Amino acid sequence: MNLNSKTIRVHEAIESPGREHPNLRRNFRENELRLISDLCMAREVQQQLLQREVQNVPGVDLAAGCVPASELGSAVQHLYFIVAAPALFLPLGIILVGSRILPRVFGYLALVLAGAFAALGALFMLRLTLPASVTASAAVQALWWLAAGITLMVRSASLSALEVPAAG
Repeated sequence: MNLNSKTIRVHEAIESPGREHPNLRRNFRENELRLISDLCMAREVQQQLLQREVQNVPGVDLAAGCVPASELGSAVQHLYFIVAAPALFLPLGIILVGSRILPRVFGYLALVLAGAFAALGALFMLRLTLPASVTASAAVQALWWLAAGITLMVRSASLSALEVPAAG
Protein backbone atom coordinates (compact mmCIF):
# COMPACT_ATOMS: atom_id res chain seq x y z
CA MET A 1 0.00 0.00 0.00
CA ASN A 2 1.32 3.43 -0.94
CA LEU A 3 1.26 6.08 1.73
CA ASN A 4 0.57 9.61 0.64
CA SER A 5 2.98 12.46 1.39
CA LYS A 6 0.97 13.72 4.39
CA THR A 7 1.14 10.31 6.04
CA ILE A 8 4.87 10.13 5.36
CA ARG A 9 5.42 13.59 6.90
CA VAL A 10 3.42 12.62 9.99
CA HIS A 11 5.36 9.37 10.21
CA GLU A 12 8.68 11.27 9.98
CA ALA A 13 7.53 13.68 12.72
CA ILE A 14 6.71 10.74 14.96
CA GLU A 15 10.10 9.14 14.32
CA SER A 16 12.06 12.33 15.08
CA PRO A 17 13.54 12.24 18.60
CA GLY A 18 12.63 14.81 21.22
CA ARG A 19 9.18 15.66 19.80
CA GLU A 20 7.36 12.48 20.61
CA HIS A 21 4.27 12.24 22.75
CA PRO A 22 4.17 8.92 24.66
CA ASN A 23 0.99 7.61 23.02
CA LEU A 24 1.37 9.31 19.65
CA ARG A 25 3.30 6.50 17.98
CA ARG A 26 0.93 3.80 19.24
CA ASN A 27 -2.18 5.80 18.25
CA PHE A 28 -0.76 6.54 14.83
CA ARG A 29 0.05 2.87 14.20
CA GLU A 30 -3.40 1.74 15.42
CA ASN A 31 -5.10 4.23 13.10
CA GLU A 32 -2.88 3.21 10.20
CA LEU A 33 -3.68 -0.48 10.75
CA ARG A 34 -7.41 0.30 11.03
CA LEU A 35 -7.28 2.23 7.75
CA ILE A 36 -5.45 -0.59 5.99
CA SER A 37 -7.97 -3.09 7.36
CA ASP A 38 -10.91 -0.94 6.20
CA LEU A 39 -9.43 -0.58 2.72
CA CYS A 40 -8.87 -4.35 2.47
CA MET A 41 -12.45 -5.00 3.58
CA ALA A 42 -13.78 -2.49 1.04
CA ARG A 43 -11.69 -4.11 -1.70
CA GLU A 44 -13.12 -7.55 -0.80
CA VAL A 45 -16.71 -6.24 -0.87
CA GLN A 46 -16.06 -4.58 -4.20
CA GLN A 47 -14.63 -7.79 -5.64
CA GLN A 48 -17.68 -9.76 -4.46
CA LEU A 49 -19.98 -7.38 -6.34
CA LEU A 50 -18.33 -8.14 -9.67
CA GLN A 51 -19.38 -10.98 -11.93
CA ARG A 52 -16.89 -13.83 -12.03
CA GLU A 53 -17.53 -14.74 -15.65
CA VAL A 54 -17.89 -12.59 -18.74
CA GLN A 55 -21.03 -13.24 -20.76
CA ASN A 56 -20.45 -15.01 -24.05
CA VAL A 57 -21.55 -12.80 -26.95
CA PRO A 58 -21.25 -14.42 -30.38
CA GLY A 59 -18.80 -12.55 -32.60
CA VAL A 60 -17.49 -10.35 -29.79
CA ASP A 61 -14.45 -10.91 -27.61
CA LEU A 62 -15.04 -9.47 -24.15
CA ALA A 63 -12.61 -9.00 -21.31
CA ALA A 64 -13.05 -7.32 -17.96
CA GLY A 65 -10.95 -6.27 -15.03
CA CYS A 66 -11.17 -4.31 -11.83
CA VAL A 67 -8.52 -2.03 -10.47
CA PRO A 68 -9.57 -0.53 -7.11
CA ALA A 69 -9.14 3.22 -6.82
CA SER A 70 -6.45 4.13 -4.32
CA GLU A 71 -8.16 7.36 -3.31
CA LEU A 72 -11.78 8.27 -2.75
CA GLY A 73 -11.30 11.59 -4.55
CA SER A 74 -11.36 10.08 -8.01
CA ALA A 75 -14.71 8.38 -7.35
CA VAL A 76 -16.14 11.66 -6.09
CA GLN A 77 -14.88 13.45 -9.21
CA HIS A 78 -16.65 10.97 -11.45
CA LEU A 79 -19.88 11.26 -9.46
CA TYR A 80 -19.75 15.03 -9.61
CA PHE A 81 -19.26 15.11 -13.37
CA ILE A 82 -21.85 12.43 -14.14
CA VAL A 83 -24.52 13.12 -11.50
CA ALA A 84 -24.17 16.24 -9.37
CA ALA A 85 -23.22 18.91 -11.91
CA PRO A 86 -25.85 17.91 -14.49
CA ALA A 87 -28.47 17.57 -11.72
CA LEU A 88 -27.68 21.14 -10.68
CA PHE A 89 -27.20 22.90 -14.00
CA LEU A 90 -29.96 21.20 -16.05
CA PRO A 91 -32.96 22.31 -13.96
CA LEU A 92 -31.29 25.65 -13.26
CA GLY A 93 -30.83 26.23 -16.98
CA ILE A 94 -34.43 25.27 -17.73
CA ILE A 95 -35.72 27.70 -15.10
CA LEU A 96 -33.43 30.54 -16.19
CA VAL A 97 -34.31 30.20 -19.88
CA GLY A 98 -37.97 30.77 -19.02
CA SER A 99 -37.55 33.51 -16.43
CA ARG A 100 -36.41 37.11 -16.22
CA ILE A 101 -34.20 36.65 -13.14
CA LEU A 102 -31.05 36.62 -15.25
CA PRO A 103 -30.46 37.15 -18.96
CA ARG A 104 -31.40 34.03 -20.93
CA VAL A 105 -27.80 33.47 -21.94
CA PHE A 106 -27.14 32.25 -18.38
CA GLY A 107 -29.85 29.62 -18.82
CA TYR A 108 -28.43 28.44 -22.10
CA LEU A 109 -24.92 28.36 -20.64
CA ALA A 110 -26.20 26.32 -17.69
CA LEU A 111 -27.70 23.80 -20.11
CA VAL A 112 -24.41 23.62 -21.99
CA LEU A 113 -22.54 23.09 -18.71
CA ALA A 114 -24.93 20.29 -17.72
CA GLY A 115 -24.36 18.54 -21.04
CA ALA A 116 -20.60 19.09 -21.00
CA PHE A 117 -20.21 17.74 -17.46
CA ALA A 118 -22.32 14.67 -18.23
CA ALA A 119 -20.47 14.03 -21.51
CA LEU A 120 -17.01 14.37 -19.94
CA GLY A 121 -17.99 12.18 -17.00
CA ALA A 122 -19.35 9.48 -19.30
CA LEU A 123 -16.40 9.74 -21.69
CA PHE A 124 -13.86 9.10 -18.93
CA MET A 125 -16.02 6.79 -16.81
CA LEU A 126 -13.74 3.78 -17.33
CA ARG A 127 -10.61 5.62 -16.18
CA LEU A 128 -9.68 5.60 -12.52
CA THR A 129 -8.97 9.32 -12.47
CA LEU A 130 -10.11 12.14 -14.68
CA PRO A 131 -7.39 13.78 -16.78
CA ALA A 132 -6.06 17.04 -15.38
CA SER A 133 -7.51 19.00 -18.31
CA VAL A 134 -11.00 17.65 -17.56
CA THR A 135 -10.68 18.41 -13.86
CA ALA A 136 -9.45 21.92 -14.68
CA SER A 137 -12.42 22.45 -16.99
CA ALA A 138 -14.65 22.28 -13.90
CA ALA A 139 -13.40 25.79 -13.07
CA VAL A 140 -15.71 27.10 -15.81
CA GLN A 141 -18.63 26.71 -13.42
CA ALA A 142 -16.95 29.10 -10.96
CA LEU A 143 -16.86 31.71 -13.71
CA TRP A 144 -20.54 31.05 -14.44
CA TRP A 145 -21.47 31.54 -10.76
CA LEU A 146 -19.31 34.68 -10.51
CA ALA A 147 -20.87 36.23 -13.61
CA ALA A 148 -24.38 35.30 -12.46
CA GLY A 149 -23.74 36.80 -9.02
CA ILE A 150 -22.35 40.04 -10.42
CA THR A 151 -25.28 40.30 -12.83
CA LEU A 152 -27.77 39.80 -9.99
CA MET A 153 -26.04 42.48 -7.87
CA VAL A 154 -26.00 44.97 -10.75
CA ARG A 155 -29.65 44.29 -11.55
CA SER A 156 -30.60 44.61 -7.89
CA ALA A 157 -28.81 47.95 -7.62
CA SER A 158 -30.50 49.16 -10.82
CA LEU A 159 -33.95 48.16 -9.52
CA SER A 160 -33.28 49.80 -6.14
CA ALA A 161 -32.32 53.06 -7.87
CA LEU A 162 -35.58 53.01 -9.85
CA GLU A 163 -37.74 52.40 -6.77
CA VAL A 164 -36.37 55.26 -4.67
CA PRO A 165 -38.96 58.06 -4.70
CA ALA A 166 -37.70 61.47 -5.69
CA ALA A 167 -37.38 63.87 -2.72
CA GLY A 168 -39.21 67.07 -3.10
